[in-house]
Amino acid sequence: MMTRPWLRRAILTLTVAAVLYGVVVRWPHVVFAYSAQADNVILHARAPLPARAAAIAAEAGRRVKRSPLYSAETTYDVFLCDTPALFAFFAPVNRSVGGPERAALLQARSKSM
Repeated sequence: MMTRPWLRRAILTLTVAAVLYGVVVRWPHVVFAYSAQADNVILHARAPLPARAAAIAAEAGRRVKRSPLYSAETTYDVFLCDTPALFAFFAPVNRSVGGPERAALLQARSKSM
């Protein structure tokens, strides 16, 4: 059976898009070029982080250590999405779980430092 050329192209395009999306979701480090680390907590961002970011990561690590799910051998990667669109890209099903609305607050705090 002969398929139409436009249908083959559409299927190929959708397949390539799905594979690229899967790669970026699996390895988001390619989108987040900047990072700050304290112990086993790493903050990742698309823009340079303020000097205080390591202290924030250390505080996050201190809070995570109180959890019964904490493991000293595990690295905790925190990806800071600075726009609602970026957050929706990484969380397409749970867009309303929180996070992007605090981006403006974090930017305001980093500018005042």
